[in-house]
Amino acid sequence: MAEMVSVVPGLIVLYRRSRSARWQARIKIEGEWIRRSTGSADLDEARENALDIRTELRTHVKNNLPLTTTKFRAVAENAIKRMENELASRRGKVVYKDYISALRKYHIPYLGKFNINQITNERLDGFDDWRLEQMGKTEMSKSTHNTHNSALNKVFQLALDRGWMKPTDVPSFRVAGTKSNSRPTFTRAEYAKLTRSLRYWAESGFVDAKNSTNKFLVGERKPKQTTAEIRELLRDYVLILANTGIRHGTEMTNLKWKHLDWYVNEAGERFLEITVDGKTGNRQLIARHVAIRYFKRIQSRFPDLAEMSFDQLLKKRVDKHVFRLRSGEQTKQLNKNFEQYLTKMDLLYGTTSDKMPRTLYSLRHFYATRMIQQGISLAIIAKQMGTSVGMLEKFYSKFIPHMSAQTLAGERFDETVLAN
Repeated sequence: MAEMVSVVPGLIVLYRRSRSARWQARIKIEGEWIRRSTGSADLDEARENALDIRTELRTHVKNNLPLTTTKFRAVAENAIKRMENELASRRGKVVYKDYISALRKYHIPYLGKFNINQITNERLDGFDDWRLEQMGKTEMSKSTHNTHNSALNKVFQLALDRGWMKPTDVPSFRVAGTKSNSRPTFTRAEYAKLTRSLRYWAESGFVDAKNSTNKFLVGERKPKQTTAEIRELLRDYVLILANTGIRHGTEMTNLKWKHLDWYVNEAGERFLEITVDGKTGNRQLIARHVAIRYFKRIQSRFPDLAEMSFDQLLKKRVDKHVFRLRSGEQTKQLNKNFEQYLTKMDLLYGTTSDKMPRTLYSLRHFYATRMIQQGISLAIIAKQMGTSVGMLEKFYSKFIPHMSAQTLAGERFDETVLAN
């Protein structure tokens, strides 16, 4: 039987089922009861969160936005089920099989976590780049592109029919063959700005809010424990992404301590070797030396790991995920937290005319551009990052001249010498 607490009579009711620690909220808006999770087991915090949720829902009404929505994954699976039923009854088109394959292989893995009414043109730009990388191609055929667009239309049409999005929420589709936007990355100066303040972001949840001079606490409450742990993990997650070339998402999420090892060359020098298993299969890569510091910092948060030296940890082949909160759980909130951080730092968009916001995936692009600028061959970078030379040439071609800048520029001109 559920435990119930009235917050605002007739408008907000909290309830908690016997098998759950967290409070749920029923909130009345425009005569309709909306259910939301407060995300908290603490009653006072749950009350406060429920009031914030009602304020947010009232803003939706004011701006003519849907009160209820759902994730892209759920809508896409519903659309797939509908097509499968039509195929089974022989009323569906044969091409539905291609639609289903495209949705499961590409659209759901990349867009699944977003609300259906948050699939913007900018997110589709990022999806286009990611999809090509998964395919190992520099461009898609027109027929494949049209098939994928038709599959996506099936999902949006279902969402429109169910009232989960409005016609104005549906993004436009790029015509096959048109040029995509440049991948958003960071300049060296922006990366320096980003990393300098990450420490304060990470520490903001663990300091004394009344006495701390932490800039992320000015005029704000101290973040709750889970948020604090996410910020702390995000700091090392960002730094490791930028110093390894690992893909954000599956490769980082699945990484365990047993996948780290020392590679020793003929001169006896040690390098941190990481084995990742992602969309392009299993591969080994070499991390930049500075990344070792960030792995050690993660290790220090867990008493059972901290009692070992880093060498012992690697030798023991511990079968636990690297990227976990102090609680031991993994989180899906790193992207959202990174977006909040970039917004506060005024780094969500670049200093140029970037049309896409930066994401954690931008740190992989930062790694690629930095390696190219340092003159490392595209073949080595492609092997390290699990991509192709063709993909590097397509998306990072503007940096390639830097690799041979001295040769291309020729002998330095001395202005004090008169021309012959």
